[in-house]
Amino acid sequence: MTTPPHPPARPVELPPGAPGPGELVAGKYVVERVLGMGGMGLVLAARHVDLDERVAIKMLLPHVPPQGEPAARFIREARAAIKIRSEHVVRVLDVGRLETGAPYIVMEYLDGCDLGQLVERSGPLPIDDAIEYVTQACEAIAAAHSLGIVHRDLKPGNLFLTYGADGRPCVKVLDFGISKISEGVGGPAPELTTTATIMGTPAFMSPEQLRSTRDVDARADIWSMGAIVYALLTGAPPYDGESNADVSAKIIRDPPPPLRSRRADASPELEAAVMRCLEKEPDRRFADVSELARALAAAANRESVRAAAERVARVAAGIAPTLVSGHEAGATSPAQAATPPAGDTRTASAWGESTGREERSRRRTGLVAGLLLAGAVAGVGLVAMRSRSGGGRGGSAVGTAAAGAGPTAPVSMVASASGPASAPGPAPGPASASVSARARAFAPPPARHAAPLSSPAPASRGAPSASPASRPAAPQPSASAAKPAPAGLFDRRE
Repeated sequence: MTTPPHPPARPVELPPGAPGPGELVAGKYVVERVLGMGGMGLVLAARHVDLDERVAIKMLLPHVPPQGEPAARFIREARAAIKIRSEHVVRVLDVGRLETGAPYIVMEYLDGCDLGQLVERSGPLPIDDAIEYVTQACEAIAAAHSLGIVHRDLKPGNLFLTYGADGRPCVKVLDFGISKISEGVGGPAPELTTTATIMGTPAFMSPEQLRSTRDVDARADIWSMGAIVYALLTGAPPYDGESNADVSAKIIRDPPPPLRSRRADASPELEAAVMRCLEKEPDRRFADVSELARALAAAANRESVRAAAERVARVAAGIAPTLVSGHEAGATSPAQAATPPAGDTRTASAWGESTGREERSRRRTGLVAGLLLAGAVAGVGLVAMRSRSGGGRGGSAVGTAAAGAGPTAPVSMVASASGPASAPGPAPGPASASVSARARAFAPPPARHAAPLSSPAPASRGAPSASPASRPAAPQPSASAAKPAPAGLFDRRE
């Protein structure tokens, strides 16, 4: 990486009444230091007393009432973050209330800094670094959008850069406190803003969000992502002014300055992607963040960025990278589960398992067809023998045919799979009745072979048994009998 992993942290003065270092919070977290503070809340580094695990605790400032809209936003943030299954969203570990009634959120501790601090201290980022960070954030936003959650406050300060155990960068999206949550996502979603309320950071808000915070959709987040890329590459957002009102007026009225006018080494493809995000009409932007991720990846020179863009596409389509079957990780159908997305090399064994089940199903279907044909041949042969000899036990006739005739050898395999041999059948009647009884004995199995690959297997492992009145007796093994069925063909539970 060309950027410093851990820029020096700015000292934060603890407000009066807030818990300081060494104090106990909620009876189990010891405060170590202040990580950050905003207009209504602060974040503390703490350690769990019993688990000896470092965490981050977010709480309201002492002067903020423990009830009302700020507290409701705390609960909303926790509810939204815990619903999103992504490594690029900060994990919520606990939620509760202090003795004062004020809510708090316990989150995973992140070592690093947000992208706003990184640009402030290091200047504009290298192009490939900026693209990789934003593409990772797109994966989190795609997961949120698939749940009907619109972040509404995306900015460099809410994208936190940390590093994994292998030293690779990992961006996590923070602060879903003013997110728009669709009805049904974790329960009722009361609207906490009125149409005229401006919530968020104006320099990174879309024109429609500046007009009406409530009436926005996922494309507002795409505008913000474009403004973030612009800021990471140039050191400033696309619009600036002396006040928030001035900035808002420019966003609504003026076209954005071209990216390459402020960053000459940006490619035309990268500029086109960013400027499309910043279109004033939502319909002219990318349809979803997966399109944005692909456009950014096309302008990057890193394989890791292209791989991240593929993950974003799978998340946006509702397919998790570790998909195994059609009932896991959001796949919409068995056929979809059996087809690996393009570029996926990490789950080849999982995709192979789905394809193998299809092959086994085809083999079973072919074998059943062969057994039915063999049964028909046996029945015809039996009728011919009766017409010459004048009778004989039905079960013995079938057993003799199975032991001595090559084409009917599979019949013995079906009989043994069905269970122990039954008593000999009744004396034969007319030829037509005898053929009917044999047809029932070798009736096709239930239609489980045509069922979806992920349907549960029936309790019986073999072909269905005929009724005692019509089922043929199982013949004794013979040297001329067919080879046993391949292992797992009938007895594999799926």
